[in-house]
Parts: sequence; C-alpha cells; structure tokens
Amino acid sequence: MMESFHGGRLVAQALRRHSITHGFTLCGGHIQAIYDGCVDENIRVIDVRHAQTAGHAADVYARITGRPGVALVTAGPGATSVVTALANTLRAGSHWCAATERDRPCSAIGALFRTWTR
Repeated sequence: MMESFHGGRLVAQALRRHSITHGFTLCGGHIQAIYDGCVDENIRVIDVRHAQTAGHAADVYARITGRPGVALVTAGPGATSVVTALANTLRAGSHWCAATERDRPCSAIGALFRTWTR
C-alpha cells in the first residue's frame, strides 16, 4: 500500500533536498500543511508579524549566510506582500524562494512553489 501525505509535505521535502533549514512566515491557515511538512523535515519555521517581513527576512538570511532564504506566505495578500522583497532580492542577486498554498484544492498537488534566483 502506498503511503499518502499532503502537498505541504512535498513542498518541505523539496526544500530539504535543497538544504533549506529555516523558513520565515506569518502564520496562516492556508499554509498549515507546509508547516506540518517542515516539522517532519526538521526545517525551523520562524514566525514574524507581517508577510512582508517574512520576505525581507528571507532576503537578509540569504545575503548573510549565502544560502537560499525561504518565505512561507499565504495566498493572496501574503503573496503580494513579498513582492517588494522579491524585487530587492533580484536587484541584489541573492537567492530567495517563496512558497504558498492555495485556499482550495487544485488539479495538481494543491501547493504552489516558485523559486526566483538570479
């Protein structure tokens, strides 16, 4: 019998394969599955007060450590809040990633995952 698990676990496994150890987030119900996956994969989730802060924290983490920074944000306003951080990252040439999950099932995994690097 095949093991079943949620899309958030797949996102966390993808992050772990890229040696991600930290994710910055504003806690939101839409991405709870990603948090659960991060716990399973021993990825530290750092909760901040605003989604925009999560994006900037991921950018700063990438610049300081030289490793990709990760922002875990909710769909809609959370995703739009990280656009400024994304622009800063592209301008600086640092590596940055954002992961979000839809608020309703989609035809694929149910989790959207995009990586922006220079």
